[in-house]
Amino acid sequence: MAVDQNQIVNQLNLIQQYLDGTIAQIQAMATNIDNMGKKIAESIAALNENLRLIIEVVKKGRSNLTDTLDDVTGKINEEIKKLWEENTLNNITKEEVKAISKIKEINKVVSDNLYSMQLLSVVQSIREIVGSALAVKSKKT
Repeated sequence: MAVDQNQIVNQLNLIQQYLDGTIAQIQAMATNIDNMGKKIAESIAALNENLRLIIEVVKKGRSNLTDTLDDVTGKINEEIKKLWEENTLNNITKEEVKAISKIKEINKVVSDNLYSMQLLSVVQSIREIVGSALAVKSKKT
């Protein structure tokens, strides 16, 4: 019976060593997961900051565009006022009035389209950033 007990003790020791190794591997995995979580949190924080900066740039660009369009509109209005004061508007035909209305509509559409293009550009940039982040993440896993 002594031999059987020694074999049992040896097997129990081997099982304990195996479990100790497994525990060490699990602890290493937990450490790696924690590190990955920290890196992901840092990446998300950096992404949020980049998005904030992009939005700020778009807002400034839009306000600059609005200022520029306001300047152009002001100049056009001044010219129209001068023409009115000089009574040259009396000579404008219905076709020319329609043309002026069309120009005003086109001016509004162009400004709306410029703003939309800026937003689309930001969305495309965000898609590229997210795509890159997902590609990096998928390479790591």
